[in-house]
Amino acid sequence: MPFASVRKIMQVGGSKTVALPPPWLEAFGLGLGDEVLLLADGALLVVAPGQRVQVKQLQTLADIANRRATKVA
Repeated sequence: MPFASVRKIMQVGGSKTVALPPPWLEAFGLGLGDEVLLLADGALLVVAPGQRVQVKQLQTLADIANRRATKVA
């Protein structure tokens, strides 16, 4: 099942950051110091190490994002 959450950009020292919810970290086995892959092209996608991204998953995530954008507009 896909996860969706609205997160705020926060200031941490001289950088900006987005915190991931603890259940997401647990679900993907992520902890402090772990690296994630960030992909951007009109949208931002965070990929956990060892995870494969499939077109069907991207379509599902795009559908969720588009429904959220429609509600906000």
